[in-house]
Amino acid sequence: MNNERKIEKAIQSFLNEFREIIHRYARFSHRNDSLDFLAKVIFSHVAGKSSGQSGITRDVLSDSQGAALALKRVVEKSLSDFLPNVSSYEIHELSNALKITEKDNDFAAQVVELFCDKQLDEVLTSVIRRQRFDILNDIFGRFVTDAFVEEKEMGQYLTPPDVVKVMSAIGVASLPAHLQRDLLSDHGETLILDPSCGVGSFLVEAVHALCEKGGDSDHLQSRVVGVDKSERMVQLAITNLALLGSKKANVLLANALDRRSEELLNSMNSRVSLILTNPPFGASFSNGDLGNYEIFKGDKPVSRIDSEILFIERYIDWLCPGGILVAIVPDSVLTNRSMHQQIREHIGRTCEILSVISLPPVTFAAAGTTTKTSILHIKKKNEEDGEKTTGTYFAVCDKIGYEVVTRGAQRRKVFGGENDLQRVLADVASNSRKPEFGRTFIFDPSADRWDAKFNISNDENLDGLALSALASLINDKVDPRRFKGAQFEYIEIADVDDRFGTVWSKSVNCEEAPSRARKRVRSGDVLMSTVRPERGCVGVVPPHLDGAICSTGFAVLRPHGIDPYFLVFLLKSDSVIGQIARIMSGVAYPSINETLVPDLVIPNELLRRADLQKTANDYSELATAFTSKYLDLIQCAAS
Repeated sequence: MNNERKIEKAIQSFLNEFREIIHRYARFSHRNDSLDFLAKVIFSHVAGKSSGQSGITRDVLSDSQGAALALKRVVEKSLSDFLPNVSSYEIHELSNALKITEKDNDFAAQVVELFCDKQLDEVLTSVIRRQRFDILNDIFGRFVTDAFVEEKEMGQYLTPPDVVKVMSAIGVASLPAHLQRDLLSDHGETLILDPSCGVGSFLVEAVHALCEKGGDSDHLQSRVVGVDKSERMVQLAITNLALLGSKKANVLLANALDRRSEELLNSMNSRVSLILTNPPFGASFSNGDLGNYEIFKGDKPVSRIDSEILFIERYIDWLCPGGILVAIVPDSVLTNRSMHQQIREHIGRTCEILSVISLPPVTFAAAGTTTKTSILHIKKKNEEDGEKTTGTYFAVCDKIGYEVVTRGAQRRKVFGGENDLQRVLADVASNSRKPEFGRTFIFDPSADRWDAKFNISNDENLDGLALSALASLINDKVDPRRFKGAQFEYIEIADVDDRFGTVWSKSVNCEEAPSRARKRVRSGDVLMSTVRPERGCVGVVPPHLDGAICSTGFAVLRPHGIDPYFLVFLLKSDSVIGQIARIMSGVAYPSINETLVPDLVIPNELLRRADLQKTANDYSELATAFTSKYLDLIQCAAS
């Protein structure tokens, strides 16, 4: 892993310098042209070196016709020699022209010097020798993320390489033996498909994973099929497969959702053994826009359906009996009702749910979205298999090996820390033992919710007391606009220090009371945020805020027979947070219904912990002293 991080660091340095050269010479008017240029020169260098030639060297600088035309000849010859034949009749002729002219000598010379850098050359040589071209997918991913940070034209967010590797390994590991043999056989008929292939990362990684099972790379490359509706993405996918050494690329320029497409798209029905994909989300279509879909024929007529739902129906059509799907889906597919519930019912009728793996919001943050997503892993039912008895695996990944920092318009990954995906892969790949990270149990697909966080924390045998035995839910509603005074003290969620349980307020004019300022609180009440409750935002109302008004975004709990600060600690425990996660609803703005709060179970194990009670007492004393000192200072300042 350290060597891969070294490679990533060198690639990032190369891309930073490349962007500087682009900006310095203002050579390209459009970012897409920069991407095309980058893909072609990298391909030329790597393909040349992997075939025993020299790649891009300083010899270009001494050419009598100038560096620009010399570089243009080198790159165009590599593209002509090494790009694979394309099977799709729909794709336009790939342009081999490098968009520079004889006036661009200084620009070309700077680019050549980049490839002559010793560190980069060592990295690329290492990649070539180990045939780990999947690392080069990161080049495209990093450049696209940085260059298109404000553009939506890419049509999809590139999947992080670590996620691609784990999903591919899970898919190959779960293939039934007869389908794995079919893929490895020269006479097999099934295929590996990515219907939204982007730059082809899943296709490349699937070949790597099957080669580790004894497959032949040249043979397997003929069994992978990619589809994308963007010609630019198709060209990048073909380039990526060429870096793998592919002589023929089955990459189609088409809309995979369009049932009216003929030839390969429709001839793949029931022929695909493995689908690995991250489809674009968010678009919606009317019935008939893309041909007829069964999902439109439900009991309740609908005018439009989201693309992610249509994709799932399409996937199931393509899979052969026993075929495997491993796909990124928005959590709405797993939790929402209406059409989302219908597609879950369709999956339940036709497929076995093998695993559901929750990804953290940071997964696609570098691409500009924190939409909550999961990996859905299913198997199309095969009548010969009988009933499923192995259970469904659920896991929640909170750490993914990087964070994303934002500076201006640029988003950058900072690598480091644990990666829960590796622990998930160990669990799934070794299904003969009890999972160490996630949880496996017999799952009823007719359940209302399929998300991992809800199901993994479902512990019906928890030994403890209902929260209602320790505190009452208070709903003392008032309207501050009717108060006689000029101002009132208002507590909103930002006023709760979720580290120490202290609560503050702000003075608000009665006539300007927010619409959510409606709940009267008393000293000693415990306020629990019902918005984003998994963050554990819980605090105690201090004496000086007795009679204040809090937001309706809080559940107000009045303890009886228990110290309020001890209750705060209990409500912030992992056990209670896990239960809260189960009753949350909503993806972009998760919340809970406060009427469910009294049913939360406080484990007896925590109630008996003397150390927690002592810590709660200490915090209570500190909070009281701190609040008193703060109020004294306010009074002194006022006087």
